[in-house]
Amino acid sequence: MKIFKTAIILSILLLLVFVGLQYSWLNYTSTISKDLFTKASTKEKLVDFKELEQLPKPVQNYFSLVLKDKLPIINKGYISQEGSFRMDEESNKYSKTEARQFFSTTPKAFTWHAKINIDASVYVNVFDSYTDTKGALKAKFLSLYTIVDEHDKKELSEGALQRYLAEAIWYPTALLPNQGVIWSEVDANKAKATLKDGENTVSLEFMFNNKGEITSIYSPKRYREVDGKYIATPWLCEVSNYTDKNGYLIPQDAEVSWILDSKKFTYYKLNVKDVKYN
Repeated sequence: MKIFKTAIILSILLLLVFVGLQYSWLNYTSTISKDLFTKASTKEKLVDFKELEQLPKPVQNYFSLVLKDKLPIINKGYISQEGSFRMDEESNKYSKTEARQFFSTTPKAFTWHAKINIDASVYVNVFDSYTDTKGALKAKFLSLYTIVDEHDKKELSEGALQRYLAEAIWYPTALLPNQGVIWSEVDANKAKATLKDGENTVSLEFMFNNKGEITSIYSPKRYREVDGKYIATPWLCEVSNYTDKNGYLIPQDAEVSWILDSKKFTYYKLNVKDVKYN
């Protein structure tokens, strides 16, 4: 009987520790996201198509398709995603993933809260962020054990800003020249976007189809962590299924890949479920 009581007490203590660690994780991630929204600009600005006249033709076509003149500039917002995440290039297994993303465009920032379900009762919490011009990546197994804690590294910050720039397809006014993006033509269906934020300067190549839609985003050099070192690796994001969301035309589906030894390793497939702006 005494052993039974001891087992119950230990179980309760373990449950309390687990709940406490869950709360600590949620409090940490929520605080950063709330701070992001607090710092976001509240200035009301409108899209002005006059500034598009000097842009490369495919970029002009894109903005004419996804925006309307005098639409509000997006200052901040929320995106919810469902998808599947593949952790190991040697395996074909994808794990169900649910994610919430908060972002601001002035200043440029995002937080990405994801739960990757490895199995029915086994999961990993991931928190990827770019705030105050710094990138950070944290991951915890079952909200208990830290398996990734990366921050204060230039490669990480540049990679996070590249992610912000690529994902601006979901808040497309952030790609306008008045938001700091410099566009240069590559060819009739491709243009390079360059963005500077603090000490970070990044570029991405955007591919457009004949409709004016962005179909893919590419970097020949985005850093990924391998055995504690950051290695510059080709990176690709392919997007499709454009849908009107609150007056802005955005892609609902995306596949994100590293290019390893000339082969595509797709590690995240996602569908945008909901978007809210300003």
